[in-house]
Amino acid sequence: MTSCRESTDLSSLRLDQRLSPRQWFKWSLHNVVCPFCKRFGQQISILHNFCNRFGETAHEGQALPGLSDEARERIKQQLRGKI
Repeated sequence: MTSCRESTDLSSLRLDQRLSPRQWFKWSLHNVVCPFCKRFGQQISILHNFCNRFGETAHEGQALPGLSDEARERIKQQLRGKI
């Protein structure tokens, strides 16, 4: 039987590449008997899809939230004075 650790690793791996038939069988069989790993697989898939969509919009010219140039400069100046 596949451990929960291996199942969660396979859940993550399947988002990046196609699982081998053996890996897929082990992963799917474990998810039938373990509701926690099944839920983890669903949640990580949702996060993966969200990150892919966010990455696409970020590349379309939308500025990512962050510090202004003035705030960055103030922080640099303060750090230089304390070092």
